[in-house]
Amino acid sequence: MDKAAKMAVELGYDYFASALTISPHKNSQVINSVGIEVQKVYATKYLPSDFKKNNGYRRSVEMCEEYDIYRQCYCGCVFAAKIQGVDLNQIKKEAKEFMVGKDGEKEFPHIRFTFEGKEI
Repeated sequence: MDKAAKMAVELGYDYFASALTISPHKNSQVINSVGIEVQKVYATKYLPSDFKKNNGYRRSVEMCEEYDIYRQCYCGCVFAAKIQGVDLNQIKKEAKEFMVGKDGEKEFPHIRFTFEGKEI
C-alpha cells in the first residue's frame, strides 16, 4: 500500500485504496487499518473499503470473464502460490520468455522476482 499511496501522490490523486479487500480470504478491517496508517505518511487519504460486500467478489469474477481479463488463482505472493500448487519454475520460465527481446532494466525496473531475500 505504501507504493500505491506514493503513486497516488505522484499522480495527484486525493485518495488511494486496495483491491485486496475483494478477496473472501482477506480481512478488510486489517487491510483498512494498514491503509489508514499509510495515509499518515503521504499527502493523500486512504479510502476504506470492503469490495467483497454485495457480491463484489462474484461480480469481479463475472467481469473478468465478460472482458476476457486474466485472473490468477492466487493472490500473487509466493506463499499462496505454494499452497495453491502453482509451479513457480513454470512462472519463472514464462516470465523469461516474455522478456526475450526486452530490456527489463529499462522497461520494467520496478519488477523483481525474489523469494527469501534471493532473486529468482
